[in-house]
Amino acid sequence: MSKPARNHGMPTIRIDEFRGETIVLHFGGAPGEIATRTLGEALIGFAETALAVSAIVDPGHEVEIVVEETGPGSFRAVVRQIYKAVPGLLSEGIRAIFWAIVATAIYDQIIKPSDRPPQIVATTDEVTVKVGSSTLVVRWAVYDASENAKKNRNVEKGIRKTFRALEADKSVTNFGITSSISDPHPVIEIPRADFPSFPESVVLETVDQLNERFRRERAVACDQTLVETRNTEVVT
Repeated sequence: MSKPARNHGMPTIRIDEFRGETIVLHFGGAPGEIATRTLGEALIGFAETALAVSAIVDPGHEVEIVVEETGPGSFRAVVRQIYKAVPGLLSEGIRAIFWAIVATAIYDQIIKPSDRPPQIVATTDEVTVKVGSSTLVVRWAVYDASENAKKNRNVEKGIRKTFRALEADKSVTNFGITSSISDPHPVIEIPRADFPSFPESVVLETVDQLNERFRRERAVACDQTLVETRNTEVVT
C-alpha cells in the first residue's frame, strides 16, 4: 500500500493511516521555542477532546491519555490511549480507529470553508470530503463516529482549549497530527494562518452572571422574608 499523500499544495489526506494505540502531535516552530504553558494547555485540551470522543464512541470503557515520548520540531509528543477495562468486541473495533476518529473530528472542526459547504462523495467503503483545496478520505466507520463526536459540546470545548493556547503563542507556526514521530511532515498540518479564533464563551459568562444575580436576589428575598417574619412575631 502506497504512503498517503501529505497535505502540501492541494492535499489528499487519508485518515486511515491513524491506527493503533498512539498518535503524534506536532507543534511547529523553532526547536525549543514553544512555551511550557502553551504546551501544557494544548495537551490538556487535546486529552479532554480524546476523552470526550471516547465517552461518545465507546461508552463504558475508561481511557487514560498519556504522553510517552517527545521528538523534533518545536515539539512533538507521542500520545497513547490506555484502556482501564478489558474491552469487548465493540471496543476492539473502536480501539483500532480511535485516533482516526479524534483526528477527523478536530480537522472537521478547524478546517471549515467560509464560502460554501464541503463536497461529500460516498462509496461503498469510504467517504471523500472536499473542504476548500483539501480532500479528506475516511472509512465509513470513522466518518459516522466522527460525525457523532463533533456534535458533542465537550469535544468542542477540548478543541477550543487546544487552539486558544496555540493561537496565543506566536512562536507556534503550525499544528499537526501524524502517525509516527519520525514522519518528515505531519499527515494533517494546520498552518497558523488557519488557526481558529475562539473568543471566550459569551453564553457561559451570561449564565454565570445570571446565576450570580439569582443568588443575590434569592439572598435579598430571604432577608426580606426573615425581616417580615420577625416583624410579625413582634406584633403578635
